[in-house]
Amino acid sequence: FIMFGRLGLEHYGNRTIAVVRSDPEKLRRTFWSIYAMQCMTSVASCLVYVAVIHIAFPGDILVYWMQGLYVLSALFDVSWYFYGTEQFRITTLRSLLIRGLIIAGMFLFVHTKDDLWIYTLIMSACFLLEQLLLLPFLLRQLRPVRVTWREIAVHFKPNLKLFLPLAALSIYNWMDKLMLGVISGNEPVAYYNYADSIINLPKGATPVDFAYHI
Repeated sequence: FIMFGRLGLEHYGNRTIAVVRSDPEKLRRTFWSIYAMQCMTSVASCLVYVAVIHIAFPGDILVYWMQGLYVLSALFDVSWYFYGTEQFRITTLRSLLIRGLIIAGMFLFVHTKDDLWIYTLIMSACFLLEQLLLLPFLLRQLRPVRVTWREIAVHFKPNLKLFLPLAALSIYNWMDKLMLGVISGNEPVAYYNYADSIINLPKGATPVDFAYHI
């Protein structure tokens, strides 16, 4: 759901921002038009997520509501702007701070298998907080501007072109876990997932990739 909420913005957003970053006015209009599109797709993804968890997974509704914070985070993810303008210091310090909070939270509050909901809440809330921390820096640099539907619409097609191969690759990578969960339940997926994450870390997986695995 996060993937559908962001579409191909991880690549399209920072690339488009990088092209116009030398023109302040164009940069401002480009960002807000792309972000308007992101709001549309993210809100749609959140609504579908809420419908799906109530229809398909009523037994684990508390955990799924907490994981909904992951999906909501796609609405506030503006990291692509900072990557496009090469402001890596802000994003790096933010990530280090959040990783530290996650580790501290795990040691302080997660002790038994009954603390699953606490674990889920810590992970989801910290991931949402990671996105929210960038908003003050963004608003300090780019004041909001009203954009037209035409300015928003031009971003859908090129964004979808980048999203489709990403979706195909992601579905391929996740299908084994989905099938294992359907066949064997949650516990085997957890063992498999962590083993797979450890294997992929030396390949250059980012902290966000690892968070998605979790």
